[in-house]
Amino acid sequence: MVITPDIKMMSKCPNSWSYNSNTKMCEPQYATKCMPFDPDSPTLNTVAARCNVANMCGTDWSGVCA
Repeated sequence: MVITPDIKMMSKCPNSWSYNSNTKMCEPQYATKCMPFDPDSPTLNTVAARCNVANMCGTDWSGVCA
């Protein structure tokens, strides 16, 4: 049996990032080359896309991405 993560169950931003409700952007809480981004962007509408962003930024997302 394979359990596929559901994007609706994922938090708004990756681990160690916080959501800024004023700018509607996820912002890093650590030193990284990654820039703030809109988590509601159509390019981030899959678990794989979100995991890719998190991995590129040296973190994971809700424990879903390894």
